Amino acid sequence: MARLGGKDRGVTQRKNRKGWWVRIHVNGHQRWFKCDTRSQAKAFYGRLKADAREEKFFPEKFNQAKNMTLRAWIDRYLAGSTNRSIKIERHYGRFWKLLLGRRLLSQITTDDCRRIQSKMNARRDKVKVRGTQSKQQDG
Repeated sequence: MARLGGKDRGVTQRKNRKGWWVRIHVNGHQRWFKCDTRSQAKAFYGRLKADAREEKFFPEKFNQAKNMTLRAWIDRYLAGSTNRSIKIERHYGRFWKLLLGRRLLSQITTDDCRRIQSKMNARRDKVKVRGTQSKQQDG
């Protein structure tokens, strides 16, 4: 296949950066990926475009993060926090670490949070009911 000036589409060298780079536009977003050689970059670009055509393109699978527990994430956040309300943040951090601290972040779902929220609301409503009953009996 003839290419204008021998250039491959989506494969380039960036100024002041080593290696070959693959640039791809999918769903209105531009992504850059680094490769060691030009042929590796051409093959990678072809695979990414094929995945995008088949709607299997997920950039997250190329930038996989390490599994982290909620406890470790909260500790890392609090170590770098410079907010005024650091005492309150530590309090909430202890609370959430007790509830979900040993679970991986990838395993925590919105259903888990909703379940905890409903328990907290039920407990709050129970306290409200007890408080109003005791006031009625006193009066």
